[in-house]
Amino acid sequence: MIQNSPRLRFLKGVLWAGGIYEIGMGLVLIFFITGFFRFLGAEKEINYLIFSRTAGTLAVCFGLLLLISARNPARYLAIILVSILLRVLIQFPILAGGLEIPNLALPLLGFGAFDLLFALLTGIALYRSGIPWRDW
Repeated sequence: MIQNSPRLRFLKGVLWAGGIYEIGMGLVLIFFITGFFRFLGAEKEINYLIFSRTAGTLAVCFGLLLLISARNPARYLAIILVSILLRVLIQFPILAGGLEIPNLALPLLGFGAFDLLFALLTGIALYRSGIPWRDW
């Protein structure tokens, strides 16, 4: 693997962008969830903020892990692989949420599509990065 190859820099950029996105969304979930849901069209208030705040805290930590992995993707490969898996598996609660709260289905599907796009982009960037398969 060449340390400064354009493909490795692209992977690092994808990881960095994903980290910033997750930290931003985590902060929204922690501090602004009620207004955010109203903005998206939710008709009901959130009864238990502990769940959104917990999810936000996890998202911030996930974002920090992505930023760490962007520094040295080969060394922190497990973080990258788990991030791809998480972005795929999160589709199930997103779909369930859309069924439970129909007026939020479209925004939730948008967030889900964004996560799938990031998973695909990360997978392609990782594959093309030059990190040897034996490290996977």
